Amino acid sequence: CVKTRFVKREESVVKNEVDFGVAICGSGIGISIACNKVNGIRCAKVVNKEEAVITRNDNNSNIVAFGENIPIDKALEIVVNFISTPFSDEEKHHRRVEKIIE
Repeated sequence: CVKTRFVKREESVVKNEVDFGVAICGSGIGISIACNKVNGIRCAKVVNKEEAVITRNDNNSNIVAFGENIPIDKALEIVVNFISTPFSDEEKHHRRVEKIIE
């Protein structure tokens, strides 16, 4: 079960008030950089569902970022794929995330 609600702060993800976040700005790049300054956040700017699956599987990302021009139906498809993809069981992915956390 995924916890969802509309929030304005990345800290809600860090505090486990919600499982995932969605961030949007003009290009999606600036907001992803800002989100990644918060300890415990792993945000990825994605443009398609394949990238959403990869970032969840490989990096255990917990926020997905978009540019403002993405069509809502495409964004929804990406978010559904993002939240339904589990983090990998592969040791190399766990090591990578530990390095990111450090």
